[in-house]
Amino acid sequence: MEEKYKRVVSSSLLGYAWYLQKVSIDHIQSKIDANKRLTSSAKFWKLAQHKDCLIRSGFFTCLIAICQHATFLIQDDVPRLTATIFGRLSENDPIVLSVVWDALLHAVTALPVSITDILGYVFAVEAHVRIAAFCIEYEMILRFLV
Repeated sequence: MEEKYKRVVSSSLLGYAWYLQKVSIDHIQSKIDANKRLTSSAKFWKLAQHKDCLIRSGFFTCLIAICQHATFLIQDDVPRLTATIFGRLSENDPIVLSVVWDALLHAVTALPVSITDILGYVFAVEAHVRIAAFCIEYEMILRFLV
């Protein structure tokens, strides 16, 4: 059952990417509420970290299609988009890594923000992660001392 779930999710992601590539921009804009609901969902963005490589690959293929044909869907999620893509550049799976790099190139060229803004988003997320790790480590030290 688990394998069927993985195939359905990865096929759905690839189907959504195909839909964005084949349908006119006017049609996508007429269905903007449904598309925004999908692209702004936390569950959608968690797929970038899924353990299955086909699901991760399908997710980044979706991001490529969004950057190519419907950047208006992710205008509000540019920090999340850039942090997600830059966060996966150290991907170990070669199938996914090539799609991540494609997504990076499409995002940098398609988004109406400068590269310094993009790097600012990435470094801000990185700083939050480091601060959180420091706080956890500091809390563990305090517990040990008490």
